[in-house]
Amino acid sequence: MLSASIGFAQEKTITGNVQDSGGLPLPGVNILVKGTATGTQSDFDGNYSIKTSVGQTLIFSYIGFVTQEKPVTAETNKLIVTLAEDAAQLDEVVVTALGIKKEKKALGYAVTALSTDDLENKATGDITKILRGKAAGVNVINASGLSGAGSSINIRGISTTGDNQPLYIVDGVRFNSQTNGTGFSGTSRSLDVDPNNIESVNVLRGLNAATLYGSDGRNGVIVITTKAGKQGGNRNKKTEVTVTASTFVNEIASLPDFTDQRGQGYYDTYYNFLGNWGATFGRTDYGNIDSQGQILHPLANSPAFVDGYPDQADSRVDYKNYNSQENFFKTGIVKNINVAVNGGTDNVGYNVSYGNLDDEGFLPGNSLSRNSISLGGNATLSNKLTVSTTLNYSNTDFTSPFTGAIFQGILNTPRNIDLQNWPSQNPIDGREINFQNDIQGSNPYWYVNNSSSDEVVDRTYGQISASYEINDKLSATYRYGLDTSIEQRKVYINKGSTDPDLITGALSTSTRRQVYTNHTFMLNYETRFKDDFFGLAINGGADIFRTEETLEGADSADQTVFGRTQHDFFADTVGYSSQYAINRPGVFAQFTFDIDQYLYITGSARNDWTSNYTDNSQFYPGVGMSFIPTTAFEGIKSDALTFLKLRAGYGSSAIFDIPDVDGVSTTYPNTQLLDTASNIFIAQDGTSINTNSVSNNLANAALGPALVNEIEFGIEARLFKNRISLDASYYTKTTTDLIFQRNLDPSTGYTASPLNVNEFESNGIELEMNFTAIELENFSWDIGGNWTKTDSEVTDLDVEEFRYTDFGGELGNYLIEGQPVGVIKGTVIATNEDGELLTNGRQYEIATDAEILGDPNPDWVGSFFTAIQYKNLSLTANLQYRQGGAIYSSTARSLLGRGLTTDTDNLQNAGYVLPGYNTITETQNDVVISAGDAFFNEYNNGADEIGIYDGTTIRLQELALTYVFSQKALDKTPFGNFSISLVGENLYYNAINTPDGLNLDTNSIGTGVNSNGAGIEGGTSPSSRRIGFNVKASF
Repeated sequence: MLSASIGFAQEKTITGNVQDSGGLPLPGVNILVKGTATGTQSDFDGNYSIKTSVGQTLIFSYIGFVTQEKPVTAETNKLIVTLAEDAAQLDEVVVTALGIKKEKKALGYAVTALSTDDLENKATGDITKILRGKAAGVNVINASGLSGAGSSINIRGISTTGDNQPLYIVDGVRFNSQTNGTGFSGTSRSLDVDPNNIESVNVLRGLNAATLYGSDGRNGVIVITTKAGKQGGNRNKKTEVTVTASTFVNEIASLPDFTDQRGQGYYDTYYNFLGNWGATFGRTDYGNIDSQGQILHPLANSPAFVDGYPDQADSRVDYKNYNSQENFFKTGIVKNINVAVNGGTDNVGYNVSYGNLDDEGFLPGNSLSRNSISLGGNATLSNKLTVSTTLNYSNTDFTSPFTGAIFQGILNTPRNIDLQNWPSQNPIDGREINFQNDIQGSNPYWYVNNSSSDEVVDRTYGQISASYEINDKLSATYRYGLDTSIEQRKVYINKGSTDPDLITGALSTSTRRQVYTNHTFMLNYETRFKDDFFGLAINGGADIFRTEETLEGADSADQTVFGRTQHDFFADTVGYSSQYAINRPGVFAQFTFDIDQYLYITGSARNDWTSNYTDNSQFYPGVGMSFIPTTAFEGIKSDALTFLKLRAGYGSSAIFDIPDVDGVSTTYPNTQLLDTASNIFIAQDGTSINTNSVSNNLANAALGPALVNEIEFGIEARLFKNRISLDASYYTKTTTDLIFQRNLDPSTGYTASPLNVNEFESNGIELEMNFTAIELENFSWDIGGNWTKTDSEVTDLDVEEFRYTDFGGELGNYLIEGQPVGVIKGTVIATNEDGELLTNGRQYEIATDAEILGDPNPDWVGSFFTAIQYKNLSLTANLQYRQGGAIYSSTARSLLGRGLTTDTDNLQNAGYVLPGYNTITETQNDVVISAGDAFFNEYNNGADEIGIYDGTTIRLQELALTYVFSQKALDKTPFGNFSISLVGENLYYNAINTPDGLNLDTNSIGTGVNSNGAGIEGGTSPSSRRIGFNVKASF
């Protein structure tokens, strides 16, 4: 009885709080009774409670902090523990391929780890766009500035003329991140993940890192762990509710500086013409301006205006600047809210969240809305069996009018045209009214009211996994993943447009269903032997992936009733459908052998079988090495050199994708396909004739995948007591047997056939650095950033050149042997033998042969971060810089040619002589022409090289000011945590080598997300600037 009483008295409950050196609470700290399986985690406020006994020891551990041990004595009832940061983070654990967790020090490749703080509270709801500038070697470019528009991301350049987008992994399973279409009028599927629900992102840049994913990992891997999918998350935690809410204003950032001096016409005289080189505003009785300062109504040139408003056909209007471009765009409001509930017991953890994004664009008629729900949980069902699951649903609704005609109209409209107040359509039949009565003068308001691209996506994705611990060294894991989406698109334009291709109206509707299924079974073995001097970890198993797609749609033309956008109200309708399925089962193995945790050697291998190829077996080897001299040789470790790691790796992959032919993809390249078409011919009696025909694309039974190999070297270091951290990488990557669509003579019965014939190489240097400049009790200043330099070369090409993006005429991105991948080629000004430019006095002559205009790849890019903290107030900023790289801008050509920006101010009466040799007078040119003629003839009608600029750009991408309320301030409130932030995105940029008035944004794609186009801007859309505030509260 006495013994039992003493035993009971020694048991006690210890409570307390865990915080960092700044006094802020640390949630999720692991607290373990040493030598037992008893443990808990601190809650969001850093509080904890654990049962223990006198004489035992509590271990407090948290990633990124130095582990502490605290003895339990008879007097111990409450422990307040302050954990010091371990800046070296030598034992940092990262999620790698197939969800395998590894200590970062053991990896033979580069990986960038981003936490919740890097991703939350941003002005955009698309995780891909948030990644811009966050990691070396990662390039993110927006298709346009529209709310919800697609984005392109590539890691370490392009490997093929086909798909170069990285693989997305969400909670251990493959995630569809495609953009269906160009991205100008549609979203990328990465948008379906709410960034507020993400726990961490790991960017695996090299092939060695992605070997276990086989072909799917050829472009790098973005590994996302959601808060619902965090392994073992929210255990021993009281129920906690976190609300994150933000509101931003969304405005146009790259609107050109339009001239206020003059309007429509030429030679300082008003004419109803497309140019803006006319009479100066404010003068009367000159240049076709009457004594009242008025002109004949410019819309009198439009039959739709005359017919609809006959009383105004002969009217006169003021000749003045109506600021139509500035007044067209609006300020959108972006609202984003996320509510999360999480908690758990000793054996169970859960997370539930709901998010709503309402993103209103600066373009009238453009908006995005997203509703998302996320459920997740994990549980230990027995001492050896652990299960976890996540289930996510999102509904995304995107809409936008036709942007091409809108931005063309905005860029071409002279300053004296009042777009806002003058009618845009005939009140009787709805025909478009514009001052030119053709597509070049398109009225943006007519397109806002009479065209639309609508996209609604319903998506469900998630996973369920189970792990069983067979013994203390061997475990087994099974994971099943499902990702299914249904995308419904409706694109229409009413009849009456001045575009001759769309004058009768058009309607296109489609339903696309995509399904990803993923089964992974893995055995894991880990042991240490010879007194822990040697370590061995082995992972092996099977990974089976299936993707399938069904597409059904209909295209209609010749609208019968204006304003009705159902197929019943169009005279001609053609249906279409397609479907495919690809199975890719694979087996894999990986081993890591280490010597006393200072030398790690890892070997990886995978073999895939791809169902859409005849010779479908492909083997992928990889090997990596990590050596830590500061662990191997203690004598070199010092305050100056805290940590040093050398790494090297080799990885391989393959590319099975086939480049499109005339926009049509080839899923089964080894098999001759049959094309079907309905209503292709109409018989004399009016009946429709359907056809079955052999595809124009000739199958190639011998075609195999392109092969990609990469070698990588790197160094990681922590210096001066961990105040400086450095991560540097060098890689070289080679793509051989590149799949290339060879054009065939139509007399063969085919137009193209895929071949393995080409090769190109790329290499690069990547640097990531962080520096704690000042670290005091109440003040700190951290500086960091990343720097990337990438070079490439086409080393083998079986044709003289290959254009893989076509921008009309000769302009596009090309593969040319001996040149960088994707050089811009186009027409140039003709020259004589002496190199003199040839002109007829009024315009330069264009050479017969096109030439290379520039390399669109930047010389290097850099991203600079800084974080200043004073007590509970912090200021963070991200400044990005791009050095060089050629940019072709059709926007610049249009604006300068028509005299619409301030770059052309004070030039309408100036004389201009085109330097060069006059082919008519056969002497040096001395013909004086007006500046308006010179600009219009060259920028609008001249050679492509006129539109080439140096793409050097500086940009303030992010700026945030955050205040975190102290625990003392929240003591008498229901909140455990409360913070407020002022946030700005894309606040400033300057393409410093382009004309000032253009405000040209180099972060745009003129050729679409999926085209691999680079350096060509085609008037797609201005970029956006967002400013607002964010509030985060937990209770």
